[in-house]
Amino acid sequence: MKLIQSLLSLFTNNKEQTQENENITSLNTNNTAESSIQYIQDGNVLYHTDGTDIEDSEVPYLIQTGLSQRLEEIKTSPNPKWHRTDEEKKLKHKFSLKNYDYLQEKEHEITNFIQQARKPITDVDTTIADCQKAIQFFYALKDFCYQTKGGELYFQDMWEHCHNSQNPDFSFIEKVELRLKDLTENYDERKKHYKKHQYIERYLKEDLLQFITNHQNILQKDVYSHFDKSLKDNISKMLYDMDKAGEIKRVKQGSTYQLSIIENKTP
Repeated sequence: MKLIQSLLSLFTNNKEQTQENENITSLNTNNTAESSIQYIQDGNVLYHTDGTDIEDSEVPYLIQTGLSQRLEEIKTSPNPKWHRTDEEKKLKHKFSLKNYDYLQEKEHEITNFIQQARKPITDVDTTIADCQKAIQFFYALKDFCYQTKGGELYFQDMWEHCHNSQNPDFSFIEKVELRLKDLTENYDERKKHYKKHQYIERYLKEDLLQFITNHQNILQKDVYSHFDKSLKDNISKMLYDMDKAGEIKRVKQGSTYQLSIIENKTP
């Protein structure tokens, strides 16, 4: 059993776990016989630093170590969700039971919208719209929950006071709001950047192939002037890659290259 699942994940909310980007860290140990063995934690997986198998006899020790560490983290955490009174817990639980179906539906919608809003950007306007929709649904549910004390506690603990290994207390909508702020405040700059990126990904190679076909044996230094000057480095790299892939031929000519299309030979 070379790899075992860390039980630390049992104490992490599923939504919060999706936000977690674990670094590989050494596991602190207590003064026991097992503490002389070194372990590495990678996400929710533990393994020996020397690559040897973890024995079944080590599992109870690892469980106890993990639980002890997690309990200490919770005890000292600045996140208020870990320090609710018994009365507050009862109010929160009562609210969640009473509104279970509604909460399930709306929370599923919010999660989907947030995931959409945080996808890699290909079109600035689309991402802005996705961010706005995610924020709208987030605060609509907040307004509903904040009508009662139990609902307020529920929403805070589920959505406004999340946690992961990098941050003990953050709002689930925080990164979406920051992305929207950046895209709107720097709209023209971001629009230009992603429009260029989209062109490079989708069309630049095809345009270069067509251009070289129409201008056989053109020098590479002369190609740049026929495209946006900001694309020079991208064109240089793409021509290099196309040459290596056998899609064009580059022949050294002084400080530049002569470019031509490699004709397909038919048998």
